[in-house]
Amino acid sequence: MKKLIISSLLFYTALLDAADFIINTDHSTIKFSIKYMIISHVEGRFEKFHGTFQFDEQTNSLKNVQIIIYPSSIDTDNKMRDAHLKKRDFFYTKKFPIISFKSSNIKKKSNIEYIIIGNLTIKNVTKETQFSLKLIGKNKDTWNNINYFFEFSSLISRSSFALHWNKTLESGKYLVGDKVNISGVIQGQPQGEQTASSKHLIPDNKQTRVREKINRKELPALVFKTKSKSQNFPSKTLAINSLELQKKTAIPPERPGKTLAFILFTFFGFVGTLFLVIFSKLSIKKIFAQYYDSELSLMAFLADAIAMAFLATFAYCTYEILTLL
Repeated sequence: MKKLIISSLLFYTALLDAADFIINTDHSTIKFSIKYMIISHVEGRFEKFHGTFQFDEQTNSLKNVQIIIYPSSIDTDNKMRDAHLKKRDFFYTKKFPIISFKSSNIKKKSNIEYIIIGNLTIKNVTKETQFSLKLIGKNKDTWNNINYFFEFSSLISRSSFALHWNKTLESGKYLVGDKVNISGVIQGQPQGEQTASSKHLIPDNKQTRVREKINRKELPALVFKTKSKSQNFPSKTLAINSLELQKKTAIPPERPGKTLAFILFTFFGFVGTLFLVIFSKLSIKKIFAQYYDSELSLMAFLADAIAMAFLATFAYCTYEILTLL
């Protein structure tokens, strides 16, 4: 098994050297569907795979499509079934850790439609397989990277790849069908220009949007003129780059979150009220009477002062919440 994994990694490294485009697996899917009990279907997908292809952006010509799938990443939304699919009855992933496809001939039906013929290998059984492929569009993402999207589909016989397991129904027919529909969407990006997964976790706010527009050259870089304090030096022009944009633009900073304000609101309001209830019994008249009594209690004075401080903070938090709404 280790030899197979090492050979697959070497194979993939060789693909990178020859490829123009790499499949971005973050937004690509490889799915399958198979008949169950003649009537229904079981659907699943492979979570781990990678691949490359060569694509001429001027003529839309496609060649050298190569994909490696790891069947141990199969997901049919049922852990018990997935475990069975990984065993000897089906993919036997311990012995056959990869599924591979390599194109041998690509026919261009139109400027966006293709027929891909190549060798599909499952469980060390290789069969010539045909895929239909369609270019459904291209676009630049937020980070100015080009993306091409393709839909693909195929129909294969699982028994042709030594996937024979089955059970007989009362009617004499089989529990699981033989024909497997394979389909999915591929996102391809030029080699060396892939969008990192971590970039999709960047918070979306006004500053980020403006900075990204500057990076895509949709907005000009901001230029500020500043005069030196000394008259001996001429004026200086400072170009503001994207990292300084958050400080230099007129976009106001975001206010604290409502959750924090609500927590402070609740805490100070509760503590202030508690002090009043325990030491002053909510009697405003009694509070002021204590300060003019000759037998003034120091403890009562401190308790009232603390309660008033908390209530003042409570009032401020109330104001903050009202400004956030």
